[in-house]
Amino acid sequence: MAKVGKTADLSLSSEHDEKAALMQDAGSAKATGTVMGSPIQLGFPNAQFVMVFPYPEGSHDPSVKQSYLEPMEEPTTAWEDIFHGHERPAVVKDGISKQDFIAAVKDGVIDVLEGDGCNIVDFFSVDGDEHFVTISIEDPKTLSILAAKHEARARVKADAYRNAKKKVPTDQKMGKGKDFDFTRVDFDERHLNGAAMDNTCTAFVRYAEDIKEKLEDLSEPDKLRVARRTITQHLSLPALEQAEVMSKFFAAHDWEKVQELYARGWSNPLKFYKWPSGQMSDYLATYFGMQVAYFFHFYNSFMKWLSIPAILSVVVVIIRQLNVLSLYQVHLMNSAFGAGLCLWTTAFLASYKQSMDFKTLHWGMQGASAEVAQVRKSFRDELRGTCRETLQNLFHWVLCVLFIAETIGAVAYLTDARGLARENPEESTMGLPNTVFVLAAKYLVTVNIKVVDFAWMSLSPWLSGRENWRTDAELKSAMTLKIFAVKFVVFYYPFVYTLFIQPHVDGCEVVKGLEDRPLQGCLQQVRSDLGVFFITQVISEVVEVAVSIAMMYRTIKAEISRKSEGRQHLSYLEFQALGTPYTVTDEVADYMDVVFNFGFIAMFGVTMPPMCILCFLASFPLKRLCSLSLSALSLSLSLSLSL
Repeated sequence: MAKVGKTADLSLSSEHDEKAALMQDAGSAKATGTVMGSPIQLGFPNAQFVMVFPYPEGSHDPSVKQSYLEPMEEPTTAWEDIFHGHERPAVVKDGISKQDFIAAVKDGVIDVLEGDGCNIVDFFSVDGDEHFVTISIEDPKTLSILAAKHEARARVKADAYRNAKKKVPTDQKMGKGKDFDFTRVDFDERHLNGAAMDNTCTAFVRYAEDIKEKLEDLSEPDKLRVARRTITQHLSLPALEQAEVMSKFFAAHDWEKVQELYARGWSNPLKFYKWPSGQMSDYLATYFGMQVAYFFHFYNSFMKWLSIPAILSVVVVIIRQLNVLSLYQVHLMNSAFGAGLCLWTTAFLASYKQSMDFKTLHWGMQGASAEVAQVRKSFRDELRGTCRETLQNLFHWVLCVLFIAETIGAVAYLTDARGLARENPEESTMGLPNTVFVLAAKYLVTVNIKVVDFAWMSLSPWLSGRENWRTDAELKSAMTLKIFAVKFVVFYYPFVYTLFIQPHVDGCEVVKGLEDRPLQGCLQQVRSDLGVFFITQVISEVVEVAVSIAMMYRTIKAEISRKSEGRQHLSYLEFQALGTPYTVTDEVADYMDVVFNFGFIAMFGVTMPPMCILCFLASFPLKRLCSLSLSALSLSLSLSLSL
C-alpha cells in the first residue's frame, strides 16, 4: 500500500505528490469555488481522465470492509484481462484478498501509465472510502509523440497555406473561375481558451511530428482522444469494471472553461432569454466534442427557424379572436398558414442539412464514421445469427407492438368513455362523477402519454443494452429505431385520433352556437388536449432537472458529512464523480424531445397556432436547463462517448 501524506486539503500518495507540492507552494492548490452552496477545492489536480478505485479501509461500513477481505476470484485471469502484457507481480496469486488485488492493480495502472509519459496524481476522497487517480498528458513533447503515435486529427494553420502561396479557404467565396478569392470574416465571439474565431475552413490531417509547426494546437477533445488511446493501449477499461476494481472512469471538466460557459449564458438558467449564437456550436466542439456540438447546433437551428411560425401564429390567433373574417375567409387564412408551415418544414430541413454538412466539414468530421469502431465489451461473436439472438431481438419488437397497442386501446377507451359521460352527466365513470370525468379525461390522455413514455424509455434502452450488438453505433441505431417507433405513436396518435378518426367513429361534441359545424367539437377537444400536454411536458422537464439538482445537493452534503479528519472541502473532481453518467440513452432522449416538438408544429400547428408560440418560448429555458445538466450534473460527457 502506498504511503499516505497530506498536501493542501487532499491526502496524496507521497510518490506522486511532487507536482501537488509545487502547486501548494504557489498557492494554487488552495483556491476554492462554490457549487450548489458548497465550497469546493480548485486548481489541483490537473486531470484529463479520472479513475476511481474503492478503498475499503476507509469505509464507514464494517460489512463493506469485511467483503473486501474475501479472496479474489481468479486473480491471475483478472489481471491478464486488465493489463495488455504488463508483468504480473508475485503478490497477485490465488488467495489474494480483493482489497489487496485492487491495491496491486492501482499501483500497476500508475506504473504503466507513468511509463508512457502520463502525469499521475492520486488522492483519497473526502470521506476516505475511494481512491482517485488522475491522468493527464502535460509535457508538450510527450503529447506530440503520443499524438503522432495514435494518429490524432489536427487542423492545418492558415499561415501554412500562405507560406505555400495557397489561398486560405473560408465559407465565403467571391468571384468566379480562376479569379475567385475567399473572404475572411472575424467573429466577435472567441473560443473558451480565448482564441479568435473566424470563418476559415482549413483542412484536417493526421498529426505528425515533422509537420507539427504547420498544425494548430490540438483541441481539448483531441487531447482527450490521445490520452484515452494511450490508456486503452495498456489497459482494458471494461475488464477493470467487470472485476469491480474500478468504480468510475470519466473525462474531467475544466473549471475555468465551465465558468466561462456560465458567464456567456450557455448554462445560466437566468439568461434563458439570450438569442442562439451562430458560433456557439463551434466553441462547444472544441471543449465538449462533436456529440454535444451537433446537438446544440440542431437545437439552435430549430429555435431560430421556429421564430417564423411563432410570429405568424400570433397574427393568426389575433385575427381569429377579433372575428373580423367570415367563415370562408378564416378557412382561407388557415389554408395559407398550413401551406406556409409545409414550406417552413421543407426549408428548415434543407437549411439544417446544409449547415450540418458544413459543420461536419468545418470540424473535420467528414469520413470520421468510417473509422474503426471499438467492439462492445458484452458482444459475443459466437451468438451472431443464432436462434437466441433472433428471439431476443424479436421479443423487443413484440414489446414495441404491445406498447403501441396499449396507446391505441387507451385512446379508444378514453374517447368512448368521455362521450358516454357527456351523454349521461348524472352517472359516474372510473369512480368519478361524469361531470368531473369529462374534465379529467383530457388530463388522463396526457397522463397515459407520460406514463407509457417513461416506461418505454426505461425498459427499451435496458433491453437494447443486453442485446448482442457489435459496436456502440449499432446499439444506438437499433435503440433509436425502437424508441422512435413507440414514441411516435404514443405522442401523436391521441391527437390524430381525435381529428381524423373520432368524427367518423364516435362523433364530435356539439358546440353551442356552432351546430352547423360538426367538427368544431373535435377541434376544441384536440386544442385543449394539446395545451394540457405541452404545458405538462414543459413542467415535467423543469421538474426533472430540479430533482436532479436536489439529489446532487443531497449527495454532496452526505459525502461531506462523512469527511475524514484533516479534510475541509470536496474537490472539484469528487464533485464531478458524484454526478450521474450522460449515456447514449440521454443523448437520444434529448434529440427526441426536439424532434417531436418539431413534429407537433408540422402536424398540428394549424389546428392550434398558440402551440407554435408556446413551443418557441419554452425552448429557451429548456435549452438552458439541458446545458446546466451537461455542465454541472453529468458524470461523463458526450465527448467521452465518442473517443
